[in-house]
Amino acid sequence: VNADDGGLVITGVTKSFSVGEEDLFIFKTNVDGDSLWFKTYGTAGNDGGYGISKTSDGRYIITGQYDWSSLWLLKLNVNGDTLWTKIFGGNNFDEGISVIETDDNGYIVSGHSSSFGNGELDVYVVKTDSSGNLQWQKTYGGAGYDEGRRILKRDNGYLVMGGTDSGIAGEFNYYLIWTDENGDTVQTKTYGD
Repeated sequence: VNADDGGLVITGVTKSFSVGEEDLFIFKTNVDGDSLWFKTYGTAGNDGGYGISKTSDGRYIITGQYDWSSLWLLKLNVNGDTLWTKIFGGNNFDEGISVIETDDNGYIVSGHSSSFGNGELDVYVVKTDSSGNLQWQKTYGGAGYDEGRRILKRDNGYLVMGGTDSGIAGEFNYYLIWTDENGDTVQTKTYGD
Protein backbone atom coordinates (compact mmCIF):
# COMPACT_ATOMS: atom_id res chain seq x y z
CA VAL A 1 0.00 0.00 0.00
CA ASN A 2 1.23 3.55 -0.68
CA ALA A 3 2.52 5.52 2.31
CA ASP A 4 2.02 9.26 2.74
CA ASP A 5 5.68 9.97 1.95
CA GLY A 6 5.61 8.15 -1.42
CA GLY A 7 7.12 4.94 -0.08
CA LEU A 8 5.41 1.58 0.34
CA VAL A 9 4.22 -0.46 3.30
CA ILE A 10 4.18 -4.19 2.52
CA THR A 11 2.99 -7.24 4.45
CA GLY A 12 3.59 -10.94 3.88
CA VAL A 13 5.05 -14.12 5.37
CA THR A 14 8.63 -14.76 6.50
CA LYS A 15 10.57 -17.81 7.65
CA SER A 16 13.89 -15.98 7.79
CA PHE A 17 13.05 -13.75 10.74
CA SER A 18 10.32 -15.77 12.45
CA VAL A 19 9.98 -16.96 16.03
CA GLY A 20 7.88 -19.91 14.83
CA GLU A 21 7.34 -21.76 11.59
CA GLU A 22 6.33 -18.61 9.69
CA ASP A 23 5.51 -15.11 10.88
CA LEU A 24 3.68 -12.09 9.57
CA PHE A 25 6.06 -9.36 8.43
CA ILE A 26 5.53 -5.73 7.60
CA PHE A 27 8.11 -3.37 6.20
CA LYS A 28 8.28 0.22 5.04
CA THR A 29 10.32 1.59 2.16
CA ASN A 30 11.10 5.11 1.08
CA VAL A 31 10.26 6.41 -2.40
CA ASP A 32 13.48 4.83 -3.77
CA GLY A 33 12.62 1.38 -2.37
CA ASP A 34 15.16 1.46 0.46
CA SER A 35 14.00 -0.26 3.65
CA LEU A 36 13.18 2.13 6.52
CA TRP A 37 11.89 -0.42 9.06
CA PHE A 38 10.90 -4.08 9.31
CA LYS A 39 8.71 -5.82 11.93
CA THR A 40 7.53 -9.39 12.48
CA TYR A 41 4.58 -10.70 14.47
CA GLY A 42 3.66 -14.27 15.20
CA THR A 43 3.35 -17.38 17.30
CA ALA A 44 5.19 -20.70 17.40
CA GLY A 45 2.92 -21.87 14.54
CA ASN A 46 2.27 -20.49 11.06
CA ASP A 47 1.26 -16.84 10.79
CA GLY A 48 1.12 -14.49 7.84
CA GLY A 49 -0.09 -11.18 6.50
CA TYR A 50 -2.08 -11.36 3.25
CA GLY A 51 -3.97 -8.07 2.99
CA ILE A 52 -3.16 -4.49 3.96
CA SER A 53 -4.94 -1.15 3.63
CA LYS A 54 -4.19 2.37 4.76
CA THR A 55 -6.86 3.73 7.09
CA SER A 56 -8.42 7.20 7.12
CA ASP A 57 -6.39 8.07 10.24
CA GLY A 58 -3.12 7.40 8.37
CA ARG A 59 -2.48 4.03 10.01
CA TYR A 60 -2.59 0.47 8.63
CA ILE A 61 -4.99 -2.44 8.92
CA ILE A 62 -3.68 -5.94 8.12
CA THR A 63 -5.39 -9.29 7.83
CA GLY A 64 -3.95 -12.76 7.57
CA GLN A 65 -3.59 -16.03 9.42
CA TYR A 66 -2.86 -16.56 13.12
CA ASP A 67 -1.32 -19.75 14.52
CA TRP A 68 -2.27 -22.07 11.63
CA SER A 69 -6.01 -21.65 11.98
CA SER A 70 -7.54 -18.25 12.75
CA LEU A 71 -8.31 -15.08 10.86
CA TRP A 72 -6.06 -12.31 12.17
CA LEU A 73 -6.81 -8.58 12.11
CA LEU A 74 -4.14 -6.09 13.24
CA LYS A 75 -4.19 -2.30 13.46
CA LEU A 76 -0.71 -0.74 13.31
CA ASN A 77 0.58 2.81 13.64
CA VAL A 78 2.75 4.53 11.01
CA ASN A 79 5.89 2.89 12.49
CA GLY A 80 4.42 -0.64 12.30
CA ASP A 81 3.77 -0.88 16.04
CA THR A 82 0.65 -2.76 17.16
CA LEU A 83 -2.33 -0.70 18.30
CA TRP A 84 -4.58 -3.75 18.64
CA THR A 85 -5.02 -7.30 17.33
CA LYS A 86 -8.13 -9.45 17.01
CA ILE A 87 -8.62 -13.14 16.26
CA PHE A 88 -11.72 -14.56 14.51
CA GLY A 89 -12.83 -18.01 13.46
CA GLY A 90 -13.69 -21.39 14.85
CA ASN A 91 -11.95 -24.68 15.59
CA ASN A 92 -10.72 -25.37 12.05
CA PHE A 93 -8.89 -23.38 9.37
CA ASP A 94 -9.82 -19.71 8.88
CA GLU A 95 -7.83 -16.87 7.31
CA GLY A 96 -8.23 -13.31 6.07
CA ILE A 97 -7.01 -12.32 2.61
CA SER A 98 -8.33 -8.81 1.93
CA VAL A 99 -9.33 -5.94 4.24
CA ILE A 100 -10.75 -2.45 3.70
CA GLU A 101 -12.04 0.33 5.88
CA THR A 102 -15.81 0.82 5.79
CA ASP A 103 -17.81 4.04 5.68
CA ASP A 104 -18.45 3.84 9.45
CA ASN A 105 -14.65 3.66 10.09
CA GLY A 106 -14.89 -0.04 10.85
CA TYR A 107 -13.25 -2.81 8.82
CA ILE A 108 -14.45 -5.62 6.59
CA VAL A 109 -12.36 -8.69 5.79
CA SER A 110 -12.83 -11.36 3.15
CA GLY A 111 -11.16 -14.74 3.33
CA HIS A 112 -12.21 -18.33 3.84
CA SER A 113 -13.28 -20.68 6.58
CA SER A 114 -13.54 -24.40 7.16
CA SER A 115 -14.93 -23.75 10.67
CA PHE A 116 -18.25 -22.33 9.47
CA GLY A 117 -20.46 -22.74 6.40
CA ASN A 118 -21.70 -25.44 4.09
CA GLY A 119 -18.66 -27.11 2.57
CA GLU A 120 -14.98 -27.96 2.78
CA LEU A 121 -14.08 -24.28 2.64
CA ASP A 122 -16.43 -21.31 2.36
CA VAL A 123 -16.03 -17.61 1.68
CA TYR A 124 -15.77 -15.91 5.07
CA VAL A 125 -16.55 -12.22 5.62
CA VAL A 126 -16.01 -10.48 8.97
CA LYS A 127 -17.25 -6.94 9.75
CA THR A 128 -15.86 -5.07 12.77
CA ASP A 129 -16.18 -1.65 14.33
CA SER A 130 -13.25 0.81 14.42
CA SER A 131 -11.71 -1.01 17.42
CA GLY A 132 -11.87 -4.42 15.75
CA ASN A 133 -14.87 -5.66 17.74
CA LEU A 134 -17.03 -8.12 15.80
CA GLN A 135 -20.27 -6.69 14.38
CA TRP A 136 -21.16 -9.63 12.14
CA GLN A 137 -19.65 -12.56 10.25
CA LYS A 138 -21.05 -14.48 7.29
CA THR A 139 -20.10 -17.41 5.09
CA TYR A 140 -21.03 -17.98 1.46
CA GLY A 141 -20.70 -21.04 -0.73
CA GLY A 142 -21.80 -24.56 -1.40
CA ALA A 143 -20.65 -28.08 -0.61
CA GLY A 144 -17.22 -27.74 -2.22
CA TYR A 145 -14.32 -25.36 -2.03
CA ASP A 146 -15.13 -21.62 -2.02
CA GLU A 147 -12.68 -18.84 -1.27
CA GLY A 148 -12.82 -15.07 -0.89
CA ARG A 149 -9.81 -13.25 -2.32
CA ARG A 150 -10.74 -9.57 -2.52
CA ILE A 151 -13.40 -7.28 -1.08
CA LEU A 152 -14.47 -3.86 -2.36
CA LYS A 153 -17.15 -1.33 -1.50
CA ARG A 154 -20.05 -1.38 -3.97
CA ASP A 155 -23.06 0.91 -3.80
CA ASN A 156 -24.44 0.44 -0.26
CA GLY A 157 -22.73 -2.90 0.24
CA TYR A 158 -19.71 -4.98 -0.71
CA LEU A 159 -18.40 -7.03 -3.62
CA VAL A 160 -16.46 -10.17 -2.71
CA MET A 161 -14.34 -11.78 -5.43
CA GLY A 162 -12.94 -15.27 -5.21
CA GLY A 163 -13.32 -18.77 -6.59
CA THR A 164 -15.59 -21.78 -6.31
CA ASP A 165 -15.89 -25.40 -7.33
CA SER A 166 -19.18 -25.92 -5.47
CA GLY A 167 -21.78 -27.45 -7.78
CA ILE A 168 -19.43 -27.47 -10.76
CA ALA A 169 -18.03 -30.96 -11.39
CA GLY A 170 -14.39 -30.46 -10.49
CA GLU A 171 -14.02 -27.12 -12.27
CA PHE A 172 -12.80 -24.05 -10.41
CA ASN A 173 -14.59 -20.87 -11.46
CA TYR A 174 -14.51 -17.18 -10.58
CA TYR A 175 -17.05 -16.34 -7.89
CA LEU A 176 -18.58 -12.91 -7.27
CA ILE A 177 -20.83 -12.15 -4.32
CA TRP A 178 -22.60 -8.82 -4.00
CA THR A 179 -23.94 -8.13 -0.50
CA ASP A 180 -25.79 -5.33 1.23
CA GLU A 181 -24.22 -3.41 4.16
CA ASN A 182 -25.24 -6.22 6.56
CA GLY A 183 -23.60 -8.96 4.50
CA ASP A 184 -26.87 -10.35 3.17
CA THR A 185 -26.56 -11.64 -0.39
CA VAL A 186 -27.97 -9.42 -3.12
CA GLN A 187 -26.61 -11.45 -6.05
CA THR A 188 -23.99 -14.09 -6.88
CA LYS A 189 -22.35 -14.93 -10.20
CA THR A 190 -19.86 -17.53 -11.36
CA TYR A 191 -17.70 -17.26 -14.46
CA GLY A 192 -15.73 -19.95 -16.24
CA ASP A 193 -16.07 -23.26 -18.05
